Amino acid sequence: MPSAWILWDSYSTANELMRDRVFIDTNILIYAYSAEEDKRTRAIDLIDENEVVISLQVLNEFINVLKKKFGKTVDEIFNAIREIEESLTILNLDVELIKRALYLGVKYGYSYYDSLIIASALVSGCSVLFTEDMQHNHLVEKSLRIINPFR
Repeated sequence: MPSAWILWDSYSTANELMRDRVFIDTNILIYAYSAEEDKRTRAIDLIDENEVVISLQVLNEFINVLKKKFGKTVDEIFNAIREIEESLTILNLDVELIKRALYLGVKYGYSYYDSLIIASALVSGCSVLFTEDMQHNHLVEKSLRIINPFR
C-alpha cells in the first residue's frame, strides 16, 4: 500500500475518533426526512458530521409524526427505522433514566418530556443536545450544551 494511503487511512481514523457524540431531538430527526430543504440539509449535515444518539422516546415521536403528519405507510416507516438503526445509536429508556429526568425537570424547570431528552443525552455521554425546543446555549449539569442548530 502506498505511504500516502497509509497517511490517509490514519487521517480518516483520527477524524472518526474526533467526531463529537451528540444527541438530537425529534424535530432534528424529522427535518432530516422533511421536504424543507434548508432544515433538511442542516439536519443531515449534523447527522453525518457527528456520532449521533437518539432515545426510544425520539424514535417513537418520529414514527408518530411520520404516520400522522406525513401520512407515511408502514413500509416507509420500517425503511426509515432500518436506516436510523444503521446510522445512529438508540438509547433504551429505564427507570433510573426516568428518575433522573424528574430530578432535572425540578432543577432546571423543563417539562418532563424535555427533561427525559436531556437525561438521555447526559446518560449517553453527549456534549451537545441539538433541538429547536429548548433554551439555546443552556449548559446542563456542566457537561451538556443545548444548541438550536438553526439559529
